[in-house]
Amino acid sequence: MDLLALRNSLASELVTYLGTYTLGNGSTTPAIVVRDPGEGVAAGTSVSGLEVVLVSVPELIQELQYTDSPFVQNWTVNLIDWGGGSIEQATALVQSGYPGTTAQIVSVVEDKGPKRQTQLSIPLSRDGGQDAFQIAPTAQVLSVNTSVGHVSLGLGDLADVDASFVADEAVLVYSAANSKYKLDEVKKDLTDGGNF
Repeated sequence: MDLLALRNSLASELVTYLGTYTLGNGSTTPAIVVRDPGEGVAAGTSVSGLEVVLVSVPELIQELQYTDSPFVQNWTVNLIDWGGGSIEQATALVQSGYPGTTAQIVSVVEDKGPKRQTQLSIPLSRDGGQDAFQIAPTAQVLSVNTSVGHVSLGLGDLADVDASFVADEAVLVYSAANSKYKLDEVKKDLTDGGNF
């Protein structure tokens, strides 16, 4: 996989998490870029939300085998939260899409620059192999109960749960009569003399 293909794949898959670059002329663009280590943003550009920075050259790692020693390209991708970015969700999505991806939290100076940063290492075969995001379209959640985008689910949002009332220490019990779980406000004692 080459740098452009990786960048395009990440831009597509992380579209709901990407922050924004505001350029010197006032125009905006998604906050994903290819930069060399130590290189900063262009003069007059500000960043908000989650910035994704790909290092332009991968590290080559040799995989020893009995008859062949192919190289794996280990791409470094930095997820930088400039405030309000969903760094954990973006990390989890990349790790599920590119198996073998590792994440390392990078310390940042408080009150200066970014709020949080995570460095990802994405190992990809350079002679074919994995060349696209690995979550099958059929496995992706596109909507939940007609809600799309970032969906926060509660007990009442589940189709097989009747959560018409909630009480302290209520438990879910299954009702065969209506094939649903319902909340039972009667406190269930799950212990027997302190033994589980």
